[in-house]
Amino acid sequence: MKRMKHWKKTAAAGAVALPLILSGCSLIGAGPSGTIDAPPANVEAQMLSGETPTAAEVQHDPAALTTVYLDNGQGLLAPVSLPIDGDGGTADSVQNTDGTASTGAASTHSEAQQTSAADPLEEESAADNTANPSSLSEADEQDLAAAADDSANAEDSADEGGQQAHNTSAEVQDSSKAADEQGQAASGEVTNDKLVKSLETLVKNGPYQSELPLGFNGILPEGTEVKSVTVKADQKLAVVEFSKNFEGYDKADERKVMEAVTWTLTEQPGIDSVEVWVDGQRLNEMPVDHTPIPYPLSRAVGINLELNGGASVSQTTPVTVYFTATSEDGSSYFVPVTRFVPNSDDPLKAALGQLIDGPQQGDGLEQVLTETASLKSVDTSKDDVVNVALNDDMFESGERIPSQMLEAVVLTVTENAKGSKVNITFNDSKNVVDTENKTYSSPVTRPEKINDLSV
Repeated sequence: MKRMKHWKKTAAAGAVALPLILSGCSLIGAGPSGTIDAPPANVEAQMLSGETPTAAEVQHDPAALTTVYLDNGQGLLAPVSLPIDGDGGTADSVQNTDGTASTGAASTHSEAQQTSAADPLEEESAADNTANPSSLSEADEQDLAAAADDSANAEDSADEGGQQAHNTSAEVQDSSKAADEQGQAASGEVTNDKLVKSLETLVKNGPYQSELPLGFNGILPEGTEVKSVTVKADQKLAVVEFSKNFEGYDKADERKVMEAVTWTLTEQPGIDSVEVWVDGQRLNEMPVDHTPIPYPLSRAVGINLELNGGASVSQTTPVTVYFTATSEDGSSYFVPVTRFVPNSDDPLKAALGQLIDGPQQGDGLEQVLTETASLKSVDTSKDDVVNVALNDDMFESGERIPSQMLEAVVLTVTENAKGSKVNITFNDSKNVVDTENKTYSSPVTRPEKINDLSV
C-alpha cells in the first residue's frame, strides 16, 4: 500500500451540496476592447503576491462546464470539466417525432460531409421496418408545409415574391432549430450541440486541443469527425456516428476508446446508454481488436479496469472507486477505477473497502483515505440516503477532515448507488466539516462537475 502523501487542495469543481463561486473567464483576443472580469479574490491575491494559481484553484460556474473523459498522460482516463460553449449554433438540429433531437456534425466539418452523413437511426429504422425516428415533429411539419404552400402560390407572382417565400421557409427552419435548442436548455437537458462538442474534445489534436489542461489528451484518432449525435429521450439513449477515421486507433487503446465515449456521453443529463456507429453501420464489436460491444453501452462497462486474476468475472461484481492524481501544473484531480469484488459482497461496502485499500503500486494514483481509516458501517435508508460511518484515530475530535477524503467517499458511493445522497459520520460524530468549510452534517449529493482543471 502506498504511503500517504500530503493533502492537496481538492480539484473537484465546487463544493459538495454548496454553490460554486462564479468567476468570469474571457478568451484572449475575443475583442479589441472587451471588459475583462476580475479573477476570484483568492486567485487575485495569489497573483499580486507573485504566486501562480493552479487550475484547481480557479472555480467556474458548474452550469457552464461540460465533463469529458481524457487520457491523463499516465495511461488512465480521467474526468475533466471544461467550459465548452454549447450554444454557438455550430450544429444542425431537428426535433424528432418521439421527442429526440438529432444533431449533425459541427460547423468545422465541410458542407459535403454534413450532407452525406447518414442518420444511424434512419438506417436502423429501415432495417427493422419501424417508424422513422428522425421525422420532424408535427408542429414543425405544419410550419414547413405552410411555408412550402406559400412558396408554391408565389410561383405565378413576381420574382421578388418568390424570393420572399423562399426566405419565409428558411426563417421557419431557423426558428424551429432555435426553439429546439432553447427547449432543451430550458428543461435542463444538455443541448445536442454540446454533445457533439464534448466528443470532439476527445479527438487527438482536434479543435479543442489548445483548451485541454497540460498533460491531458484526447483518445480518439486524429482526424475523427463526429458526423451526428441522436438522442432518444424516451430510452435515455445517445446514438453517435463517427467518420471512418474512428477506426485508426492503436490496438492497446481499444478499451479506452470505448470507455471514453461511453463515460463522456453518460456524464450528460438524460443519457444512460450509448450506441456507436461508423459511416452508417452500427458497430457490434470494436473495429481493431474486435472487442464485443455489449449494447446498450453504459457505465457498467467500467473504466480503467483492474483485473487481478483469481475468480472469473462471472463470479464478481464491478465497483468503481475514486482515487487522486496530480497534474503537471500541480493540480490534484480525481480518477475513477473499476475493480471486481465477489458477488457475495455488498457492493457499497466492498467499494468503500477498496477505497480504503488504496491504489495499486505504480499506477500514478494516490491514496485518499489514510491507512488508519476503517469502515464502521454503511446502510441505505428508505429515502435513498446512504449512511456511511468512518473511523480514523489519526484525527482528533472536532478536527476538520481533508476535503479530498470526504469527496472521494461521496463520489464512490454515488457512482455505485445512482441518484443517492450521502450522509457521513466520522469517529461517531455527526458534525463533520472538511478543510474547505463544507459541512456533511446533512445528506449531500454528488458534485455537479468533477475536476475543473481549466484556468
